[in-house]
Amino acid sequence: MRLRSVFKMRMSILNTATTEQMGYGIISFFVYTKSTNSYFIWYNKIIRRRRKVMKKLFSRCSWLITVLICLGILFSVKTFAKDSAADDSLSGSLGKNITWTLEGSSDSGYTIRISGSGDTPDYDYTSDIPWYSHINEIKSVIVEDGITGLGKSSFYKSTSIQSVKLADSVRSIGEMCFFRNGSLEKIELGNGLTSIGEAAFSVSNLKKVSLPIGITHIESDTFYGCKQLESINLEHVKSIGRRAFYFCSNLSGINLSADIEQLEYAAFRGCSSIDKVNIGSKLSELSEQVFAECSSLKEIYIPDNITAIQKAAFYECTALGQVTGAKNVEVLGEMAFNGAKSLETYPFGDKVRFIGNSAFSGCSSFKIDKIPDSVTFMGTWAFGSTAIETIEFGSGLTYINSYAFSYCSNLTKVTFPSNIESIKIYAFSHCPKLKNVIFTEGLKTINEGAFTGSIIKEAVIPKSVSAIGSRAFPDSTKLTLLNNKLTNMGENTYKVIHKAKASFYYNYDYAYEVLELVNKIRKENNLEPMTMDVDLLDNAMYRASELALYFSHQSPMGFTAIGTTENCALGQKTPQKVVDAWMSDEHKYPILSSDFTAIGIGAVESNGQLHWTQEFLSKVSEEAMQSSYKNGNQINTIKYTTDIVNNFYPEQELVKIKEKGNSSIVSILKRAVLLPDSVHYVSSDEKVCTVSKDGKLTGKEAGNATITIYAADSADEYALQTTVQVEVQHNWQSKYTIDKEPTCTENGSQSIHCDVCNTINQDRVRVIKATGHKWSDWEVTKEASETEEGSRRRVCENDKTHVETEVIPVLAHVHKLMKVEARKATCTEDGNKEYYVCSSCKKLFADADIGKEINKEDTVVKATGHKVVKDSAVPATTTTTGLSEGSHCSVCGQIIVAQKVIPKKDVKGDVNDSISVNDVEKKITANRNDGDIAGSTFKILQLRAKKTGRNYINLSWTKVKGASGYIIYGNRCNSARKVYSLKKVVSTTRTSAKITKLNKGTYYKYTAVAYKTTTEGQKVIASSKTIHVATIGGKVGNYKKVKLNKKKVKLKSGKIFKIEAEQLPEKKKLKVKRHRGICFESSNSSIATVSSSGKVKAKKRELA
Repeated sequence: MRLRSVFKMRMSILNTATTEQMGYGIISFFVYTKSTNSYFIWYNKIIRRRRKVMKKLFSRCSWLITVLICLGILFSVKTFAKDSAADDSLSGSLGKNITWTLEGSSDSGYTIRISGSGDTPDYDYTSDIPWYSHINEIKSVIVEDGITGLGKSSFYKSTSIQSVKLADSVRSIGEMCFFRNGSLEKIELGNGLTSIGEAAFSVSNLKKVSLPIGITHIESDTFYGCKQLESINLEHVKSIGRRAFYFCSNLSGINLSADIEQLEYAAFRGCSSIDKVNIGSKLSELSEQVFAECSSLKEIYIPDNITAIQKAAFYECTALGQVTGAKNVEVLGEMAFNGAKSLETYPFGDKVRFIGNSAFSGCSSFKIDKIPDSVTFMGTWAFGSTAIETIEFGSGLTYINSYAFSYCSNLTKVTFPSNIESIKIYAFSHCPKLKNVIFTEGLKTINEGAFTGSIIKEAVIPKSVSAIGSRAFPDSTKLTLLNNKLTNMGENTYKVIHKAKASFYYNYDYAYEVLELVNKIRKENNLEPMTMDVDLLDNAMYRASELALYFSHQSPMGFTAIGTTENCALGQKTPQKVVDAWMSDEHKYPILSSDFTAIGIGAVESNGQLHWTQEFLSKVSEEAMQSSYKNGNQINTIKYTTDIVNNFYPEQELVKIKEKGNSSIVSILKRAVLLPDSVHYVSSDEKVCTVSKDGKLTGKEAGNATITIYAADSADEYALQTTVQVEVQHNWQSKYTIDKEPTCTENGSQSIHCDVCNTINQDRVRVIKATGHKWSDWEVTKEASETEEGSRRRVCENDKTHVETEVIPVLAHVHKLMKVEARKATCTEDGNKEYYVCSSCKKLFADADIGKEINKEDTVVKATGHKVVKDSAVPATTTTTGLSEGSHCSVCGQIIVAQKVIPKKDVKGDVNDSISVNDVEKKITANRNDGDIAGSTFKILQLRAKKTGRNYINLSWTKVKGASGYIIYGNRCNSARKVYSLKKVVSTTRTSAKITKLNKGTYYKYTAVAYKTTTEGQKVIASSKTIHVATIGGKVGNYKKVKLNKKKVKLKSGKIFKIEAEQLPEKKKLKVKRHRGICFESSNSSIATVSSSGKVKAKKRELA
């Protein structure tokens, strides 16, 4: 049988819905495995959908179900074939190097002994496991030295295994290796173990586990459901995977490492015996459900490094009574402490900003006096069903969320600061002792049921409140409304109502023309004619006037007509056009309905636009005769609420006044002109423009002003404010005015001015050009000499203040030249060219002919600078000292960087000056390229790939004298898209290792470190060069050997020989990637050195 293969499938739906409206349950696909007669859940998902949606889901999934059934049939054929070939042997081999033997009998129980070398295989089919026919007869497992890994699912679902003993050579246990071993109570893990796969011991009967030091990560589900597990050492573990100890209900003694870096989802959920937990300093958050349902956990310290406590982290920790620390926690996730019935307080720091839904809900002992100022979000039910008695709110919140303090049975007093603008639905509902609430100006809305179920006798509602939802307070509560415009709208709902008066033109002729057109259409459709109803006609006309303020089926008061059907339209200029518009879409249905016989039609003109309505009823109360109605103006008072006026908008945005005087009237609405007692106008600058009570503007002087318009019940109380910009324009003169006279040197200007304010029109400015100078003759003011210049001046006859002066050059000078010889520049000092200098005036010339005058800088020849030559480093050996890299000048010989003496290498393992393994490991794992690690050598520790396979590489290395052990680091070689950093793969005392579970045809890189254990810890005494090896099975291969032009060379001291080297691949058909060039290394650089290009230089007589 293939593990988790599909043979037979059934689908089960569990529906626990209690109403027709909503379904709630679980949909699961169960897969049946024939040979074990058991089900496992292949797909499991909570469903919250309407039942109609469920039917739709099943119809869409039918194709998937069909495919799965077909696949089940195909897989079942394969299963039968494998089951029929099941092996009943008591011994056998696993590849070339591993054997297994069942010792004992089926009656007393077998002991399986696995011996040899390497990793045992992974198994996907139980029929491939050679001992599976005896899986429930095996009582003990012994894995001998040499075996390095136990494969996946090796002892899957054994009901008889009681003990397991692993040799120190075992480095890995595959996933699900001992899955559901219900009798397994004892296991001895070898010291070399570094990896345990997912669900390896899930649902076993283990009581105590001792993890070797090499286990630093626990995979997901490793000990899932081990209900008998009492203790496990975790001091050296750095990360714990998802559900690793899920519902290990007897686990109590845990001591997490101070260096733990990750606790994943539900890692310790349901560990009901844990009473105390220490949290390390490297965690940044407590993940979702990490300690959920740890019902014995009594206290927890949250260190400063924790910034978030995620969803349900301490859910149903019913014994948790004390939380300390939490100084830097910013986020308290949804249901973070939900159901922690013993929790009395929480140390809110000054950084907490988010309190999730139901974060403390159900904490029946919990109390808090004030929400911190730093909190900007508080979720629904955040503190529901707690023991809070009084509560105040910090400055960060702007609203109290729904049900936030619902069912707080001890709550008596609530104080709201000015930053709280809204109290959401049922925020303080069912608080039976709540009798005192203090509201502050700034609060805007109190929503439905906010304080229902309280005993508040009276409350003062601030003036800023514009709406109170239904049943916000108990019926017995006396409300004092400081906003006298709040009006009871029914069911204890309050809103501010405003009034606006406007004049409308009622066009009854158009209304009856519409009636005629409607009845014509009904006759064509064999329907009875409609009759104009008196009440419906009045209502339709009034509704049409309301549309001028607020075009909606909802009235400006926020009501929707009940008992009637309504059509609305805007802008059609004739009855025919509006009827055509209604008949073009769904508005035609009431017109063509036989259910209606009564109609009211509104046709109202406001501010040049027509507004149309139709109201329909089934029966006529009284016919409205056309002769009783005449067209004319009608003044209506329209009522509207604060939340509706936000839909109003100004008729004009900019009014221009072309000259001083009156302009047209400005209006607040585009489709209605409110009467003066419903509008209030204010000018921002009455020097520019004034405005009268009826909206007439008068320009005073050129400029801009803002007219603020209020839709108001009075001058100091208003429901809507909007603005109109006014620009008073200029009256320009026809002739230019000179603004500035021109001078000799500066232009003048002339422009067109405004008659009103004398402002210059910047678009009509002209330049008057400067007149220019009229100069007198030159007058000498100082005679020139051979050593000093003279001067002369002249004066402008137009403006005596304008004077021009001029320099008279010195008289001719005869230079007396002296030759300066050329001097060569050195490495550090400047030289100079040949030149000449006058002994009297000190001027410099390039030649003796007194040609081109030059500067001192022109004569300088810059210093050449040092020609730096590198002095190669000489590595230290065990017999000779070395030298560090240096440099000197090849011209003057000056030393630039002095070479330092490197002491001889110590091969006896003395590590007094060595580096720790941890320091070297950080250096290695931080290396992001495929090259060698700095300081590594080939001579002392030589790492080689001995053999490669499709999914493994056998490594070997030279033994280093004094070494206590070796650590191998490796990973895939880097690609163009991704970097693979080296990580630890093997820690051993041997000089060989097999690396398994590799990808075929893939390049890998490895480096080795030899260390010695001292009183100061593990110290590195040698590190190897990095090697690059490809596994078999792809298009890439490895180099087989290096071909040299000579293997032995005799050189005289100082002579150089060039090594010619060529890398030969194993197979010519396979591509070989060059991760680097061929490297050269001298065993004794004091005898001979070798460069990176292979040039050998002899130094003294000896062999190297």
